[in-house]
Amino acid sequence: MLSKEKYYATLPKKRAGAGVIFFNDKKEILILKPNYRDNWILPGGVIDPNESPRQTVIREIKEELDLELKNPRFICVDYKHSQGIKPDGYFFIFYGGELSKNQIKKIKLQNEELLEYKFSDILQAQNLLIYGIKNRLNTCLEAIEKNTSFYLENGKPI
Repeated sequence: MLSKEKYYATLPKKRAGAGVIFFNDKKEILILKPNYRDNWILPGGVIDPNESPRQTVIREIKEELDLELKNPRFICVDYKHSQGIKPDGYFFIFYGGELSKNQIKKIKLQNEELLEYKFSDILQAQNLLIYGIKNRLNTCLEAIEKNTSFYLENGKPI
């Protein structure tokens, strides 16, 4: 019989990440340009061991933008099937609300990973964002508008 430790060691490991959607007063979305890929991303990142998706976005917003995120609202989870060398995983999206002009002025980018940020209209953002985020963006925007949440698989509502 396997011990609990050995049993849990046999369980599959999955990728997990969490991101946040912010708007400015013009309803433009905040996107970030990382130094480690060609496309733009939403603020957020990888979920650390023993960290919830909500804790991740609060931590990542502090690290990436030097902003305090108080009450992010869950809007979407997207299960991504494995692709080549990428294992399957879960990606959680939260809504951070509208940033005030004062909050935007206080943004300090994390220099180790980020080159720049900008607010973009939705169409431009969809052209700039990485594939996975681009696929789930419209559903996330619908969740914000309808004050609901969605479950997705590979960017499509189920």
